Amino acid sequence: MEAKAYLRYVRISPRKVQIVCDLIRGKDIGTAMALLMQTPKAASEPLIKLLKSAVANAENNFSMDTAKLYVTQVYATSGPILKRMMRQKGPRLPHQQENLSRDAGRRGERLKGGDSFMGQKVNPHGLRVGVIKDWDSRWYARDEKVGDLIVEDNKIRKSSRRACTAQACSKIEIERSNDVVTIYLHVARPGMVIGKGGEQIEQYRKDVEKLIGKKVKLNIVEVRNPDMTLSSSLRTSPSSSKSVSLTAAR
Repeated sequence: MEAKAYLRYVRISPRKVQIVCDLIRGKDIGTAMALLMQTPKAASEPLIKLLKSAVANAENNFSMDTAKLYVTQVYATSGPILKRMMRQKGPRLPHQQENLSRDAGRRGERLKGGDSFMGQKVNPHGLRVGVIKDWDSRWYARDEKVGDLIVEDNKIRKSSRRACTAQACSKIEIERSNDVVTIYLHVARPGMVIGKGGEQIEQYRKDVEKLIGKKVKLNIVEVRNPDMTLSSSLRTSPSSSKSVSLTAAR
């Protein structure tokens, strides 16, 4: 005769619970309870509750002698996975806007049209430049030409991304020396960008030269591990809820 008890939705990994289950499998109730109480694991507490429930079921439902009980089976399986919810993006709450407006007026700042403040977030790439990464655009120019060259770089990047959409372009680097603009395209599939006999890359080079009116040199850099370098959509990492079951037998 067997008495069973189940414990579900325990938010501990089954692998961690299984380690504690191996300690009490085949032991009598007294020894199993002592092992669980002396084991400094997170799974020990829910397993103590489960063992007491199995003993109560054996005593009340089957009139079994608790002194003769021992654990025949104990195992842990995966339960349902809980997905984390991302915070909703939207305007600030009215009381937050009111507090910000009051604070801004106190500091002498003015809000444009009563709009809320924009979040001051910094791209991590800016913190890594000069440490583990280099600038994506590398050139020097006079103050009066900097604005025009930045706009020109933006046009080149937009044109390059449109041309290399199917080839998975991860990064575009631009260098300038005299009147020559050198563009480095980091792509996962270089053969698709170059084309048969280099026709496709040559046509793209001519299009960029026509766009900016300067001599252009193109270099294709193969991305060895595109899964680690290409930008991808964010995925939520789910939290887990587990189930544990134990069987006590006479």
